[in-house]
Amino acid sequence: MFESLSPTQRTIAFERTGKFVVRACPGSGKTYSVAARLARCYQRWPHRSQGIAAISFTNVAWHEIENYLLNDFGIRTPIAYPHFLGTIDSFIDRFIFLPFGHLIMGCTARPSLVGPPHGSWRGRNFYEAQFTNLTFDAQGTLVLRAKRAVDKNMWEEHRHDFLRAKKAIIRAGFATQDDAEFLAMRLLDKYPLIARPHAKRVRRNVRQINVC
Repeated sequence: MFESLSPTQRTIAFERTGKFVVRACPGSGKTYSVAARLARCYQRWPHRSQGIAAISFTNVAWHEIENYLLNDFGIRTPIAYPHFLGTIDSFIDRFIFLPFGHLIMGCTARPSLVGPPHGSWRGRNFYEAQFTNLTFDAQGTLVLRAKRAVDKNMWEEHRHDFLRAKKAIIRAGFATQDDAEFLAMRLLDKYPLIARPHAKRVRRNVRQINVC
C-alpha cells in the first residue's frame, strides 16, 4: 500500500523521528506524505489510552488526509479515540473550550458556538446583532472582525455599548470561533492543569506546513 511513495516521501513516512519540519511547495505531495506517515504510525500504534493527533489548518486538508487513509492506505475512517484527525480549531473546541469554557465565561452550562461556520446569529438590537462581527485580540481588547459592519464614528462613540453587549452574550453561554480561541488561551493561562491530560494522551502529533 506504500508502493506509490517517492524516496523522499518514504523518508518522511518511515525514517524520520522526533520533531521535524517538511519544507516543500504547494502541490508537491505533502498531504499525501502526512497521510502515509499517519497510516504507518496508526498501524503500529501500541498504546490503547494514548494516541496520535493529526492537525491541519483547513477542513480541506484533513478531509483529504482522511480520504487518502481510506482509499490509498486501507485505514478505516474516521479514526477512533484516542487518536484525533481534524483542524486546530476543532481540537481547541472539542478538548478545551466546549468542556471548560464555562469556567471563565460565567455561564452554568456547556457553551454554544455561533456564527460562521457553526450557524447563524440574530440579536435583539443592533449591538447584539454585531456579536459575531466582534472579538478580542490577544490583549483582550474588543476589535471588529469586519470593519465595514459598523460605521467608524458609531464604533468609536459606542464602543462601550458593543463591549457590554458582547460580554453579556458571552455570560449567557455563546461564543464565536474567534472568541473560543481567545477564551481557550485564557483558560489555559488560568487553569494550566486542563492541558495535562491532553498532553499525556497525545503521544505524537503530525502537522503539515506549506513553504514556497
